[in-house]
Amino acid sequence: MTYDDDFVVLRFDHGTVRQPCAALGLSWPPPERIDAFGILMRRERHSSITDEQRAAMTHVCRGAEYVVAAIGERP
Repeated sequence: MTYDDDFVVLRFDHGTVRQPCAALGLSWPPPERIDAFGILMRRERHSSITDEQRAAMTHVCRGAEYVVAAIGERP
């Protein structure tokens, strides 16, 4: 299940973008690799909070961090 406040952080060489999962059409947990604005990104880390745990929490959100994939990495 994806909550409204689940988010991803996209780290590029020129800056960082934070977006809700829903805005990028992603469900939780987000995939290991995504195409962000035509750039292949790989998930570096993500929250380990389960849907069941999250359901009982009111002041917590889950996030995932992506970095630009190395040239030649598989999609």
